[in-house]
Amino acid sequence: MIRIFISSTFKDFQYERDLMNKIVAPNFREESLQHGSDVELLDLRWGLNTYHLNEGDAANRVVSVCLNEIDNTRPYLIIFISERFGWVPDKKYIPAEFVKKIL
Repeated sequence: MIRIFISSTFKDFQYERDLMNKIVAPNFREESLQHGSDVELLDLRWGLNTYHLNEGDAANRVVSVCLNEIDNTRPYLIIFISERFGWVPDKKYIPAEFVKKIL
């Protein structure tokens, strides 16, 4: 199984991410199965609930899960980029083990 992480600012790319999940992903998976591989696109918009958490805990959870999934799907990553850069977490929310990996 090849897993590909999809990342973007949520508000800027809702339409594009919906197209990826509804049209591109099923076609890509079908094509990959014909060539002996299985591909899964991972989009955390549908799998990360932080509504019950306070702002700090929610930020910590989002950063931790995203960094773990990026690490788990390495080297496969799709990033949508635009003029808006979205949310930038405070450094205190970035786990020390990830800081060590990127330094």
